[in-house]
Amino acid sequence: AQTFTGKAGGVSVTVNAPEGAFPAGTKMSVSQAPQTAVQAAAAAVGAEVSDVKAVDITFTSDGQEIEPAAPISVKLEAALVAQAEEAVVVHVDDMNQAQVVEDTTVDGKTVSFQADSFSVYAITDPDGRYTFKFYDSDGVSDTAYETQIIKVGEALVQPPTPDTAENYASFDGWYI
Repeated sequence: AQTFTGKAGGVSVTVNAPEGAFPAGTKMSVSQAPQTAVQAAAAAVGAEVSDVKAVDITFTSDGQEIEPAAPISVKLEAALVAQAEEAVVVHVDDMNQAQVVEDTTVDGKTVSFQADSFSVYAITDPDGRYTFKFYDSDGVSDTAYETQIIKVGEALVQPPTPDTAENYASFDGWYI
């Protein structure tokens, strides 16, 4: 078994890898994540986010970037975890594709999970507000007809029916 530790951007990272997950001599580096990855992580949560702490975790062996051969245990420690109403972990891959990590465990200011691929991991604090945008489907405009920001437990209010008389269109209803 191998244990790796590192810190960047206010996040301490501890990785416990089982025997055979990495070759001998593997090194872990932790750096602050680029802003594009932070933005992707915030967008993946699906809610307004009040804070994000993100780190880029990389493993190398003989100068080459590698991934573990088996899932490994990851612990991210940050003050944000303890302060968050609901700390959500997001994995952002090298193509800036973000996905919420399921099956996380929060204990104080530490969040733990299993991972089998590494790049950016972000801790987010969704503030429980969701933004819904209603669009006109004329195929031309990408401007929202109406925007509503609601909190968890609140209901959307049906927007007024758009004026369709000027372009001889018909309105079929709002769809999600």
